[in-house]
Amino acid sequence: MRLSVVIEIRNEIDAEKRRLEKLKAAATATTKKLDGLPRSKSHSSKVEIAALIVDCENRLDRLGGELVDQSFKLINEIYDRVQSEAATVLCQRYVNLKTFSEISASMNLSHSYISRLHKNGVKEFENNNQ
Repeated sequence: MRLSVVIEIRNEIDAEKRRLEKLKAAATATTKKLDGLPRSKSHSSKVEIAALIVDCENRLDRLGGELVDQSFKLINEIYDRVQSEAATVLCQRYVNLKTFSEISASMNLSHSYISRLHKNGVKEFENNNQ
C-alpha cells in the first residue's frame, strides 16, 4: 500500500463534490429556464440532470466507504511496519492530513524532529513494504 492512497481518495471526493455542486446548479438553472417550455423537453433535461446527480451521490457514498476502509488499512500497516513515534507522525500526515507544524504542536516536539521522524518513517515503511 502507498502512503498517498488516502490523499488520492480524498482528492477524488473533493472533485466529485465540486461536480455535484455544478450539477445541482445546472438543475436549478434548467428548472428556471425550462418552466415555460413544452413538458416533454423540460422533463427530459430534468431527468437527465437528476440521474447524473444520483450517480454522483452514489459515487460519493462509495468513495466515502473506500476512504474509511483504506484509512483503517493504512493505519494498521503503518503501525505494523514503523516504530511508534514515526508511525504517529505518518498517520497524522497521511490519514489526518496534518502539516508538520500541526503535528509538531500536537506532539510537543520540534518541527525539525518531526521532519526527521517523517523521513525515517517513510523509509521504514517503504523498506518493510516489500
